[in-house]
Amino acid sequence: MLLRLAKNRVLYRAKPPRPDKPGPGRPREDGDVFRCQNPATQGVPDAHWEGTEEKAERLEVDRWDNLHFQEVRSLVVSVFRVTRQGAKYTKRDPRVSWFLFCGEECPPAEEVPCVYARRYYIERGFRFKKQDLLWEQVHLRTPERFSLWTDLVCCAENQLYLARESGLARRQPWESTTRPLTPQQLRRGLNRIVGQLGTPARLYQVRGNSPGRSQGAIVEKAKRYPTVFKSKKDDTKVETIV
Repeated sequence: MLLRLAKNRVLYRAKPPRPDKPGPGRPREDGDVFRCQNPATQGVPDAHWEGTEEKAERLEVDRWDNLHFQEVRSLVVSVFRVTRQGAKYTKRDPRVSWFLFCGEECPPAEEVPCVYARRYYIERGFRFKKQDLLWEQVHLRTPERFSLWTDLVCCAENQLYLARESGLARRQPWESTTRPLTPQQLRRGLNRIVGQLGTPARLYQVRGNSPGRSQGAIVEKAKRYPTVFKSKKDDTKVETIV
């Protein structure tokens, strides 16, 4: 995982080996401190790369390995510092950015800026599935059914991808015709052919009185699952069963 790291975080290096004749007191559990805001504590990076980005601006990437947080000493991570010389030095366009990698195969230093930029497209994809394809609007009882619904949503997204060259896209009057097509524009135009495709569903049943359940049928109560809360503001709050 490649994550964004706050510029004021503090990490530690591996603890030093225990001396043959330890002195009084408890042995150290952490090594030297590593502060992102204090260059004097960072030392020489384990990897360094210099180059240019797409806009021909100077780019520098440094990496430090074998670091850990004091709260989770068993988790060893790598820290990247990306310095963009052409940045505006604002909150949205910082000159120095910090990243954290946790995993087995650490990416090369020159790939970190472009790899993290893919997060924008992933977040936009989740947003499109939720708002336009109604991914989270259904109410299902079991995880298996929701997994099946997720597969159906992905199939619908693939159909939009295949329909890029069909000429069915519909732009709003204020949208530019020179920019690439968006999934929303393709979705607006697919209603022209949906009515002609038909449906695999069976025909509707004739209206009338339902025969009801067979005699002696045992109907069990539906299984209920506890609500999952992202964060608990009050520890005394009782989980609601839906």
